Amino acid sequence: MATAGFQAGAACVDITPPVGTPMGGFAARTHGATGVHDPLKARAIAISDGTGALLLITCDLLSLPYDVVDEMHAAIGKACGLVPEQILINTSHTHSGPLIRGMKGMGQPDAVYAANLAAMLSGLAQMAMADMQPVTLSLHQGPLQVGVNRRQRTAAGGTVLGRNPELPADRTVQVLRADRVDGTPVAILFSHAAHGVVLGSRNYLISGDWMGYALRDLERVYPGTLVAFAQGCCGNVNPQVVQGTFTDAQRLGRRAAGGVIMAAESDGMRLTPRVATARCSIHLPQFDPPPIGEAEEQVQQAENILREAEETEDQARLQYAQAFFAWSVWLRNLTCDGVKNRAMRLDVSAAAIGPCAIVGMAGEVFYEYSTNIAAASPFDATMVWGTTNGCAAYLPTAAEIPFGGYEVDSAMRYYRQLRLKPDAELLVQRETQVLLQRLHGA
Repeated sequence: MATAGFQAGAACVDITPPVGTPMGGFAARTHGATGVHDPLKARAIAISDGTGALLLITCDLLSLPYDVVDEMHAAIGKACGLVPEQILINTSHTHSGPLIRGMKGMGQPDAVYAANLAAMLSGLAQMAMADMQPVTLSLHQGPLQVGVNRRQRTAAGGTVLGRNPELPADRTVQVLRADRVDGTPVAILFSHAAHGVVLGSRNYLISGDWMGYALRDLERVYPGTLVAFAQGCCGNVNPQVVQGTFTDAQRLGRRAAGGVIMAAESDGMRLTPRVATARCSIHLPQFDPPPIGEAEEQVQQAENILREAEETEDQARLQYAQAFFAWSVWLRNLTCDGVKNRAMRLDVSAAAIGPCAIVGMAGEVFYEYSTNIAAASPFDATMVWGTTNGCAAYLPTAAEIPFGGYEVDSAMRYYRQLRLKPDAELLVQRETQVLLQRLHGA
């Protein structure tokens, strides 16, 4: 039976992997986790207007491949009667969590752990749905900056991972708050964009990085409240400290928590009861593989690098070399097979909560996408998240593709993708607006 307002429920489960689990995020790691510094969790917020339903799940994980997301959607759908477009699964992008997708040079995931994730999230979803109660929803915003644009220019006109404060980075935090009838919060979800890489590749302890510290601080301020974090479009944004310490992560997490509290306790936009969802897949154009001569030359170069690495005792160097060689062979095979006009699938999910919209994109999305999508959106406010319902690869802007660099070039090797054409950005912007317009008019 339809109700006159919103209902919401919240739940949390522990998803900490066992010691020894291969860790995701850095090719330089040479073995699995040696311990657990702080637990990893998955959190769910279920929202309904009495007719439509939406399930927001956040996980302290690096990212999820599409096949794992499909398994999660199927398990949750069977348990809760939801369809995939009603389920948004965002990963925090911590680089101190378990490896979920197999990547050459980063090892293979723990198959048992990965297989159990769908069952754990299905149970989590059922708990959140069972917790449904009347609430008011409000959206709040305030100042916060955890990160800095990491695409530092070189004298030669290229780009390296570093710091570039002249380019955009997230300077706000968005907070979705669900309050009981008595005014106490059932759940608080906040979103900000900054990679989970404070701890760096030298860390072998499982951790939620700066985001985990922020969540724990907020849980102490709001006892009895489910606090969740959704990663924004952090593809080109690093925290202001990288390869740092747990003290650094704690400091940035505390800064984030302070920003969330200021926003959550400010006057926000009260949301009118309405829930609607939609999703689409966009196929983004990629550059063709190189001519056979160039491809063969690259394989030979990679083979030489691999041979040199095999003669050393540097395990990290060997893993890099193995990844480069495997990618070069894969690229040559594409050339030999005559592959042309290849495209990368990008899944985009969207949800309307009253006059507010959430857009979830399945990639490591450059920050500029979030501001551009929100500016063109027909909704009063629009949150844009990356690493949601999957992670196809990096999604750079057209303006940044000519500068190359890690996100544009080398990272695509780990994702087994070709470089994106600049046309991809316009296609993403256009199709996302079509999705939002459809939701707005529904």
